[in-house]
Amino acid sequence: MPIRPTSPEVQTIPGVLLSLDGRGVLLTGESGVGKSETALQLIERGHRLVADDAVELYPAPGAPRGRSPEALRGLLEVRGLGLLEVTRLFGPGAWLAETSIALEIELLKASPADYADWPRLEPRHCERAYLGQSLPCLQLPVSPGRPLALLVETATRGLSPPTVRPLSC
Repeated sequence: MPIRPTSPEVQTIPGVLLSLDGRGVLLTGESGVGKSETALQLIERGHRLVADDAVELYPAPGAPRGRSPEALRGLLEVRGLGLLEVTRLFGPGAWLAETSIALEIELLKASPADYADWPRLEPRHCERAYLGQSLPCLQLPVSPGRPLALLVETATRGLSPPTVRPLSC
């Protein structure tokens, strides 16, 4: 995933950042995979949008934090609907200015063959590094009809306390 530094202390990455039950979850994946649509479903279920399309990450004790660039705050872009002002549609509690990030969930397009070969009993975990801090990552296959919002909620609820530590270089 390309990371574009905007200052020595901030990195801007493509993705969607939400707060699910008080835990920051970063959704990543290629364009068109369903990040914003999943976010819309999660907001409708009572979770909070932090950033859509571009996520500004900055270092903080224990875990990186994320926020939206100023021009995109409170906005969610959904193909076919355009830019949605989430506080107008879902109320003031639908948007949060920033959050600490506990987990990255990478949404991966899966063909029927890929989906059939996906590990069933062991989740595909990975680790990402942002601003010298590691972040646990879970890869989820995306195929038609999968309840992505429910899967993201379930993955988040299953988290133990975040274990983010500085990387040794």
